[in-house]
Amino acid sequence: MGKYVVELGKGIGHFTGELAKQAAQVQSIDFTDNKTPKGLGISQIKRFENLAERMVKWLTVGGFLFLRESSSHQPGQSQGKNNPTHPRERRFYTRVFKECTAYDGLGNSFELSLMNFKCVGPHIYWLWKNVNSQYDKGFQWLLDNVQNKCQDILQYEHVFGEGFVSPGGLETTKEFVSKLELKPGHKVLDVGCGIGGTEFYMAEHFDVEVVGFGLSINMISIALDRAIGHNCLVEFEVSDCTKKTYPDSIYL
Repeated sequence: MGKYVVELGKGIGHFTGELAKQAAQVQSIDFTDNKTPKGLGISQIKRFENLAERMVKWLTVGGFLFLRESSSHQPGQSQGKNNPTHPRERRFYTRVFKECTAYDGLGNSFELSLMNFKCVGPHIYWLWKNVNSQYDKGFQWLLDNVQNKCQDILQYEHVFGEGFVSPGGLETTKEFVSKLELKPGHKVLDVGCGIGGTEFYMAEHFDVEVVGFGLSINMISIALDRAIGHNCLVEFEVSDCTKKTYPDSIYL
């Protein structure tokens, strides 16, 4: 409540009204001229990276950056000649904001910490918080910068099979899932989902809805990229299971 909000690329205002109900002030900006998409630099990597760096500087310490992208397909009139926007891999957006750093006049550095990251249908949502680089790094930073670097994850997958980063791979998944007695319409919650192999298997073979979440940004980013082309009900989210809450009795 009472925060000052800048909304970039407001579109038709899906979020503007809701933001105005709680914010002290909302400034909404769009990037169209005579209904011709300008792309906001998403079609040009360097322009988007520069925009991300400016966004970090705009935020106060503890301020939030919310990003939504329908990145699994080209927005607007995809067959039109005047649409310069091209969706990027989900990892592109995550990488750009993870690498942003801002400095104040005293030499202190600040960066964006990912608070939430999820996929709902074709839409991807990121929620970042501006934090002090020196004091606010936690276990998630350790996972993604030491234990679960992207190249290491892909090497694990090469060993354990497509979609898996732990021993047993698909065969172990089949064995355990067979004991769940899944039926069409069931909802399954998977804590520590890795890069999504188990989620895709359950959703595609048993017609169930699956929500997978974990703490590693790198792993969830890969899972979201792999979700493109899968015609099944699977969502992925970066979240701390010790802090996450769900309604009672909705998942197996």
